Amino acid sequence: MNHYTDRLHAAIADRKTPALVGLDPRLDQLPKSIIAAARDRTSSETEAAASAFDEFCSRIIDVVAPLVPAVKPQAAFFEQYGPAGCQALQTVIRKARNAGLIVICDAKRGDIGSTAEAYAKRLSGGL
Repeated sequence: MNHYTDRLHAAIADRKTPALVGLDPRLDQLPKSIIAAARDRTSSETEAAASAFDEFCSRIIDVVAPLVPAVKPQAAFFEQYGPAGCQALQTVIRKARNAGLIVICDAKRGDIGSTAEAYAKRLSGGL
């Protein structure tokens, strides 16, 4: 396997851009049709959110895979939904890699307000 930076440079050269796409799903900003379908498929609100995140991000990956070298999922927005959210993050990462994208998982702690709030919600049992 090539070194990560070698793969990233090759992907940038192949796509002719260093741009990447952030995957920062927020339930209140997703299309209502995706949320409704996720609620129909699942038995809890946390599972529905995770399922909606998975579908939304998967659709984005399908569109951007030929255009950019990398995606950057924001772990906090997934992790706030507990195990179901973590599973959705894993599925999104796998899909991105299978589409030939480099994945830069944004999982820093002590971050800006929106992600710090998402981490805090999960850790405090708020969801």
